[in-house]
Amino acid sequence: MTVAARSMRSRRHFVAASGAIAASVGIVLAASPPAHAAPTDYQFPNPVVGIIATAPPWYLASNGGSVAARTDPTSPGITRFVTGAGCSCIVQWRNLTTGATGVSEVGWALDDRPLHGYANTGSGMLVASVWPDNSLGRPAITILPTAGSWTVP
Repeated sequence: MTVAARSMRSRRHFVAASGAIAASVGIVLAASPPAHAAPTDYQFPNPVVGIIATAPPWYLASNGGSVAARTDPTSPGITRFVTGAGCSCIVQWRNLTTGATGVSEVGWALDDRPLHGYANTGSGMLVASVWPDNSLGRPAITILPTAGSWTVP
């Protein structure tokens, strides 16, 4: 057998083997479930810092902490605001894509359970500002608010 004949024969075997491998990879990819993206957190750039008065006799207490906006591709249009212990905050948000607006409370319950603020923000580009909560009519001073923007799937 000549060198040219051997070369042609090995090319045919290579093409046949490549076709079989490509077909089996295609079958495996078609049978596997689609991959889902994991939830993502947008951490607001600085913590919220404030002072809030407790119930009479109006002792002053610190209030603040880090706040994050969590979005999950499996729940489109929903944002969950999460904060750590010691922070009771108000998040005022606006969806720049749809024009929707809203306010969410986020903080901790009296029994140390985290209270996550869920908001039906809709999908799109969002902006929000965060400051310490004074919704109970207690005097509060905001020392350092925070703001940020993120995309909701």
